[in-house]
Amino acid sequence: MPHKVTFIPLVDEITDEGTAIGAINTVFIRLNDSGQRRYIGTNTDCIGVRGAFLQNIATKEDLEFGKAQPALVIGGGGGCRSALYALHRWLGVNEIYIVNRDRSEVDDIIASFAKLPSFHASLRFVGDLSSAKSFPTPFFVVGTVPDCKPQSQGEITASLCTQELMGRDGEKGVVLEMCYHPRIRMSFLDFAEAAGWTVIPGTEALLWQGIVQQILWTESEVASSAAIEEARRGFTWNCEAHRTIDYALFLSEASSWLILG
Repeated sequence: MPHKVTFIPLVDEITDEGTAIGAINTVFIRLNDSGQRRYIGTNTDCIGVRGAFLQNIATKEDLEFGKAQPALVIGGGGGCRSALYALHRWLGVNEIYIVNRDRSEVDDIIASFAKLPSFHASLRFVGDLSSAKSFPTPFFVVGTVPDCKPQSQGEITASLCTQELMGRDGEKGVVLEMCYHPRIRMSFLDFAEAAGWTVIPGTEALLWQGIVQQILWTESEVASSAAIEEARRGFTWNCEAHRTIDYALFLSEASSWLILG
């Protein structure tokens, strides 16, 4: 995350997504009217969140229902910011809970998004168990924290709030786990699946943001559905076989599959 922020002054231009999120993870080149190179920074993580949900939710009715419900993002870093942006801009959610160990990080996020004219969602910090119990169950959930046992009081409270919001009886929505460290299938996904949620692994978000990067870097047409499925199968096999993610390997392999398709 620090590099995604500190690299911003080094590019010539930032896309709307990068500006809104406050972090960039991709740099691509375009020529200006004089033929000079311009280095443009953007954030494709938000596209990964969008693609993971839109490509894996069964019906349009589910999307419409989720749009009218609150959403939940767990964490307070760059992944959280990308998820907030995607949930509001593309999934149409207007109320989003944030569970995080550190209140000050969430306050900074809320203040940052409050400055954006195009961002109108209500962001609410869930800081204690009593607050969590008073909030309705969310529909879209994005997890962005590493799979580590809670140690500090803030981490323990955040875990209890998450369990309260997601472990209660009733209709469940869809969970996307954005974090892949230290293992591919996190205990958070196991918890969500056992509680009745539909789960989406973070490799889906990585796939879709990788597709966007390939398009930006090569200025090629969008990949065919057959090529995307081949990339998904290849990446799933790689993850299951090696139990770890080699990001550079995946992006290069996915790019080859997509171009060949």
